[in-house]
Amino acid sequence: MVEGNTDSRKIRSASIDLASIPSELPLLVLQGDVPLPLSVISAVVTAPQTLELLAKSDKSTSILWSIWAPTETSPSEEDLDLPSVGVVVRHLSSRSLGSGGMRVDLEGLCRAHLVGMAGVDSGIRVRIEPIKEPDDPFPGADEKVRDCQKLLDELIRKSGKYPADLLQLVDLARERAGRFSDLVGGIVHLKLEERWRLVQAIDPSARLDLLAEFLHRQVIEVETGNDLQRRVMASLERRQRADFLRAQLTEVRRELESIEPGVNELDQLANEIADAALPPTVARRARAELERLRLISIASAEYAEIRNYIDWLIHIPWTATVHERTESAGIRRVLDDQFYGQRRAKERIGEYLSVLHRTGHAPRNAICLIGASGIGKTQLGKAIAQALRRPAITLNLGVLRSESALKGNRRTLPGAMPGRLLRQLRAIEVVNPVCLLEGVDRLGGSSDRPDLSAIVLEIFDPTLNKEFWDSYLGFPYDLSSCLFVCTATDPEDIPEMMIERMEFIEMPGYLEEEKVEITFKHLWPRQLAAHNLSPEEFGLTVSAVHKIIREYTMEAGLSNLDKALEVICRNIAAQRASGQRGFVRVGAQQIEKFLGTPIFVPEKAELKPEIGVAMGVAWTQTGGDIMLIEALKMRGSGNVISTGSLGDVMRESIQAAHSYVRSRAEWLGIAHTDFGSYDIHVHFPSGAIPKDGPSAGITVSLVIASVMSDRAIRNDIAMTGEVSLRGKVLPVGGIKEKVAAAHRVGIHKMIVPRQNVKDLKDVPRLISKEMTYIPVDTVDEVFEAALLSFDPSRASLEKLLRLELAKRGTSRRTRPRERSMAPRKRAR
Repeated sequence: MVEGNTDSRKIRSASIDLASIPSELPLLVLQGDVPLPLSVISAVVTAPQTLELLAKSDKSTSILWSIWAPTETSPSEEDLDLPSVGVVVRHLSSRSLGSGGMRVDLEGLCRAHLVGMAGVDSGIRVRIEPIKEPDDPFPGADEKVRDCQKLLDELIRKSGKYPADLLQLVDLARERAGRFSDLVGGIVHLKLEERWRLVQAIDPSARLDLLAEFLHRQVIEVETGNDLQRRVMASLERRQRADFLRAQLTEVRRELESIEPGVNELDQLANEIADAALPPTVARRARAELERLRLISIASAEYAEIRNYIDWLIHIPWTATVHERTESAGIRRVLDDQFYGQRRAKERIGEYLSVLHRTGHAPRNAICLIGASGIGKTQLGKAIAQALRRPAITLNLGVLRSESALKGNRRTLPGAMPGRLLRQLRAIEVVNPVCLLEGVDRLGGSSDRPDLSAIVLEIFDPTLNKEFWDSYLGFPYDLSSCLFVCTATDPEDIPEMMIERMEFIEMPGYLEEEKVEITFKHLWPRQLAAHNLSPEEFGLTVSAVHKIIREYTMEAGLSNLDKALEVICRNIAAQRASGQRGFVRVGAQQIEKFLGTPIFVPEKAELKPEIGVAMGVAWTQTGGDIMLIEALKMRGSGNVISTGSLGDVMRESIQAAHSYVRSRAEWLGIAHTDFGSYDIHVHFPSGAIPKDGPSAGITVSLVIASVMSDRAIRNDIAMTGEVSLRGKVLPVGGIKEKVAAAHRVGIHKMIVPRQNVKDLKDVPRLISKEMTYIPVDTVDEVFEAALLSFDPSRASLEKLLRLELAKRGTSRRTRPRERSMAPRKRAR
């Protein structure tokens, strides 16, 4: 094997005497290089056969016929496949190498045709015929030579690998195209395959075409390499410059740290990034921002912005959770301990949490607690968090004025930070808290605030909150581990798109007895602790709490009651600060001393039965309350007058009640002509308070029947129920609150629609056992249960009227005496 060394190639310009070349020559197979005529190559020989051949040629003859093989071969007579053209070379010199090889110098003389085999006794010998280069130029030879010269000039200028006087050397051979192509081919660093193709090209024109092609490729490779090298060098220069500047910055910071400890905090940030359990994309962003931070001056405003951003990425919880309670019995026990009352609401919450723990994810719809202000919606949400052993965060949606409050600011803005929700998650350091979204009914857009309902839906909807996008972080954040509890006062104001993703749990107002229990179990101990008072120095009676509830608060919840207790505790604390000692007992008689004149005057039951006065019960946002409904008749033309700030539904209910009583005139013992001779005025006291609804239908029917029949109404009975035009009593709502209101004023009998009997199980047991319920299906049953006998004065009045009409000559048809289905007794 022969390995070529193109760097040692030399040029021979002398002409060759072809007649002196023997016709039989030894065969030399080269692998590492290809000699061309007029060129000298220096090659390393290591193959034993080649070394033996060169040793023989050095002793006898120095002329050989060489060919090129791309792989190492050992030609034999059986499988010999030789090319038709080779190069006749002269063995100039050789010298031994320490590795057992030999370095030899070979001079290319001319091309030669293979004529045949001469023998293989002492190595393969071949018969050849030298090829003479034509002396006369072919047509177009000058143009092709000039093209090759231009390409060679461009290659020399761009590569920088060849001497500048090389063009002058090859210019000497331009008159003979064949000699020029061999000369340039031997100088330029061509591939071995390309050089062998030049050897095989006998025609000088074809040889110049190949040379131009090879030179053009060389020029393109040099240009590409130069461009790549420039880019690599530029990149290296920038990197070296950055490394140099970074090293300088490190030294400066080290000096500053020695003077002012704590200056270098970037290493601490790097350690925090490595220790934090950040998602891969977040960790990459944090490290990239840290590298930017290293190149910025500490005094720069951008330094503080990037430092703050990295701090948020590190300290916002991404995966940290808190272990929660999963036993249903334990959750319900904690809910009962932390929150009194609202039995049905707590049962539904327990069902919701059971599904959460059974399936591992929250149900499709979020909990939405519906109730009046002060009812305890937020406290119940916090009780849920305590029952689950999760931290609780609160987001008051009613005070938000921009989208950035929920989704954060863009980092380009001064003072940018994430939204309120993520800020609170950073404070509690876990991703699975109980999140209270307060006031979802106050999200509607207005002139001073945008509509935030779509963003809030993105927060609590399980199908959307897995990739909640915060504008400050620039990453999707997973909120699916949070348990969302929404609160609202009026469900009609909740945006429609959110209603489909909510499960409403209603929290009705508290009864007076429930308020008393909550006062002594929760409110009173909390106020004592807040004012540094103890039960040993300050006591409150049950009667005092009842007086506060009835005369100083008018609410379904507990806000005003809590405020009143705070005023009392503040007064006692002031007395203690002034030096007064001793136990203080606050009873019903002392309440006015602390709270002033009563604000509300509670309704009271009538002392005796009266005509046209019945006791109805109403259900309002503040709870249940009694409502005395009054009616009277007067001479007129049959009109029905209604007053008391009534709504349309209540006015229509009065008309329906009037029509039904008129249809039952004979059964009630009322003359049909009376409905055309008298006007009826129905009045609802407390006219400043708007009233509406159909639940006073049977009460209105009763007072109209009472004034038209002159029969008194029992004063020891309350009632509620809607009336239809056919006299059917229809069900109403708020039965528990209405029963409690009647019981509060000392009424222990109550008429209720039969279809509402199922709701009586919600009434507290202490109240139910003192109440007597009269379920009814028709208004006639109401008349029988509540109307007393005729007023004794009615008969005398009728007699006087008939006598007066007779004197005036007016024929008045008297109706026959009618028997009523209700027993007729004298009024007591």
